[in-house]
Amino acid sequence: MHVFATDRNKAVELWGKLSPRQEEVALLIAEGKSRAEIADALKIALRTVDVHWYAVRKKLEVNSNGVAIIAFAANAHDWLR
Repeated sequence: MHVFATDRNKAVELWGKLSPRQEEVALLIAEGKSRAEIADALKIALRTVDVHWYAVRKKLEVNSNGVAIIAFAANAHDWLR
């Protein structure tokens, strides 16, 4: 398990590295939206979704599209409210 899944300070620190658009993409992915649905919702190209998603994973120090990123996005977003 990645440290962000249990460490609030680390999650907030990493989440703070995201641009507003990257945050939107991460939250939509956490909601289970497909790449196409995200592109449509944000009025951007599929390739742009991919670029943002790559940047999100890199900034959140995650190497895969696994459950960890979804848990992180959900937890960090709640912690920041």
